[in-house]
Amino acid sequence: MLRTVGFILILFYSFSASAHEYFFSFAEIEVDEMNHKLEITLSATTHDVEMTLLSSGTSEKLSGNENDSLFLLKMQELICKGLIVGINSVTCQLELEGFEVQLNGITHFYLSGTFTDEAHSLMLRYDFLMDHFPQQQNKATVIKGAVKRTLEFLPSRKEIAVKISEF
Repeated sequence: MLRTVGFILILFYSFSASAHEYFFSFAEIEVDEMNHKLEITLSATTHDVEMTLLSSGTSEKLSGNENDSLFLLKMQELICKGLIVGINSVTCQLELEGFEVQLNGITHFYLSGTFTDEAHSLMLRYDFLMDHFPQQQNKATVIKGAVKRTLEFLPSRKEIAVKISEF
């Protein structure tokens, strides 16, 4: 009897320890007007990204695939569906430069993009992982020079437009 109760407690703990109720990803987007570049770091829970990959038919893990060019293209496609950046109503093509899987269960993805004209307005659509996790909430911190502005994205508000002059 004691073994059965102990087994049930361990089983319950293992399920509750691996599940989490809320899902987040964070992006830091630096707008470099002088060089017409975007530098982006997107951070998300490794497990959540891998679950999303699994649901799309890719059973590969993030760890160990950091230098696999085909895997990088899959990840770039997934990320660019969930993070769209527009400068002056022109969508920037983002390129995944690489990623790092951290021991704490977070993966950092490094992206870059370019734009041609002086940046007057910024449009962000940031619904990364929201299709797979309905509770997903994302935050983006936009940096222009010494000024930072944090924007919150929810399933009910996936897109935000701001004027660069507000920074």
